[in-house]
Amino acid sequence: MAIESQGTKIEMGTGSGGAETITAIALGNPTILTSPAHARATGDTVNECQVIERTDGSLLLNSRRWHTNTGPGRAIATSSDAGMTWSELSNDPVLIEPRCQASLLRYRPSDAEGLPLVLFSNPADPDNRYKMVVRLSADDGRTWPAWKCLYPGPAAYSCLATLGNGRLGCLYERGAERPYEGIVFASFSLAWVGEGVLDR
Repeated sequence: MAIESQGTKIEMGTGSGGAETITAIALGNPTILTSPAHARATGDTVNECQVIERTDGSLLLNSRRWHTNTGPGRAIATSSDAGMTWSELSNDPVLIEPRCQASLLRYRPSDAEGLPLVLFSNPADPDNRYKMVVRLSADDGRTWPAWKCLYPGPAAYSCLATLGNGRLGCLYERGAERPYEGIVFASFSLAWVGEGVLDR
């Protein structure tokens, strides 16, 4: 299975007033995000990137570590100018990964009232594609205090989505002996994954 999460489109400019309009589209694939600034931010150390817009308008780039990146967790970079420039890559040790695609989803749009909720899914094992988890952040992806395990066995690629009934969904690979034996869909509530954080 080769899946990526929903695309993120960022537009800047004043439109017909004559100012230049800048459009950046990220489809979870680093070959799509091909600006020179993005290349400087990531080099050849990451791939299969995910992007969200934070409530302050900045961008959060969350990437799979490539073989040249030996950090302890997912690779992170931020941009405050719609992707024209990026911070240096850092590694989030909470987001454990065995070098595998992950999914990043903003639950509420950046202009919504309330907590800036972001969800993340991946196989949370440092060495093998095992243990599909979903994590919740209530501060725009800066910390991940809540998580639930969808499946403890072999698991790999995933894709998070919001459903029409307000619940959340995760489409992911899993199997009894290998992670590529089947594709399953799990549906769950925000309250379930946010237990202990959203009910404080």
